[in-house]
Amino acid sequence: MAQILKKIKGWHIAVLAFIIFSAFILVNVESGTLTGDEVFYYFQAQNLKEGKLVWFEYTQPIFTPLVLALYPFTDPVILKILFSALLFSLSALVLYLLARKVVNQEVAVIASLIFILHRATINMSGWLYTEALFVLLLLLSFLLFYDIYRRDNEKWWKYIALGIVIGLAIQTRVIGFIIPLFFIVILLLEKWRKLFGKKVIASFVIAGLITLGYIFTNTLNFLSEKSGGLFLLSNLKSLYDIAPKYLTLPFIILFVISLFLKHKDEERFLLYFIVYYLLLLFLISNIFFPRYLYIIIPFASIFIAKLFFEKGIKYVAIVLFVVLIGYTIYSAPNLPGTLSQNYYVQAPEGCEEIKEFTYSCRGHGFEAKVSLPLFDMPVGADCNLRTDFELAENKSYIYIGYIDDYGTVFLDGSWKSIQTRDMWVPTILAQNLSKGNHSVSIDIHNGINIGGLGQVLLCDELGESKFLNISHFFYV
Repeated sequence: MAQILKKIKGWHIAVLAFIIFSAFILVNVESGTLTGDEVFYYFQAQNLKEGKLVWFEYTQPIFTPLVLALYPFTDPVILKILFSALLFSLSALVLYLLARKVVNQEVAVIASLIFILHRATINMSGWLYTEALFVLLLLLSFLLFYDIYRRDNEKWWKYIALGIVIGLAIQTRVIGFIIPLFFIVILLLEKWRKLFGKKVIASFVIAGLITLGYIFTNTLNFLSEKSGGLFLLSNLKSLYDIAPKYLTLPFIILFVISLFLKHKDEERFLLYFIVYYLLLLFLISNIFFPRYLYIIIPFASIFIAKLFFEKGIKYVAIVLFVVLIGYTIYSAPNLPGTLSQNYYVQAPEGCEEIKEFTYSCRGHGFEAKVSLPLFDMPVGADCNLRTDFELAENKSYIYIGYIDDYGTVFLDGSWKSIQTRDMWVPTILAQNLSKGNHSVSIDIHNGINIGGLGQVLLCDELGESKFLNISHFFYV
């Protein structure tokens, strides 16, 4: 097996990853649909094409929508292949290069395969989420830092590149702030004189200048809402509930076993990062989503890969790896889209979309004409969106997607439903709407962060679309 592993190149890994991720997207993503946070980034990108900055005070920084805006395509499937699948494939390549430098060629190949075949990576490749870009930049920063930290590489371009990559990582996900902080801690503990060298200072200055753009577009609102205080006990409980399902038990067992191996000094700083990240996540994050754990998967994969070359353990590792792949195949697809949490870029057949509304918020003294989607309702505000519409033919259902955070629906002046469940799950009203004039009014409370209304559809039947199936909905 060692001889085969030695012949595998990084580009082989990247091509394999791209094929797997693209196939997954083509099979499991319906054309013209978005799901979850994709809606925000997708429409931020479309607005950037027109020179408009929207919603950034409530979302992650600008770099992901900016990259998406560079693509001339609007179909989500094409974007996911050329953005998510491509970037995760490049991440697998960079992980291979990092593991090869830190450990060896054989471990690098196995580590990148574990990363590619983990169910979280495959599922993540089907989303237009910030993780696709952030993980690539995170791994690139470690690849560059390793040369500076361990090999004392003094080439100016490495320091400049590191500063640019760190800055862009912060402009991709606000959690990117942890990268320079970790590098500073490592240098302080082991090579404190280098920390005050002009090249290192220049690197961090470059990162800081790039980061300034985040402050201008966000004013740190998003960061302050995601953190503050100490949440160790509640987050530990969340980890206990989430980790076995998200990371999978075979992966966790393999990683725990790998901790008992002997690791070289240059390997340990990757392990330190996992501990450092988890501690920060537990201590200061007041919202704990499963995908927050995703960042540790590429780093943990390196340590797991070492088990495949340890006598007495490698067969256990191989068996658990096979179980991990089997579980990935069994549990896929697990995209939110399969639970009908969709925004339809184009209205499905049999549906027509209502986009124009009158918008007002109690106590804010304004009334405006807006076009959906709208996701910049003031935090803590109670707002209303209302409109009149005329039907040329009878409709059977009203589909209301992305009521964020929750709301009450009135149709023709009568109360119809209240949405108090997961905002991603659309509200479906079974109404025999006759042709003619009607009105809809939706009261929405935005409790935290981004808030508003995504989409209102009037439909004949809901079974025409692959994912538009009423059995999955909060159905009233």
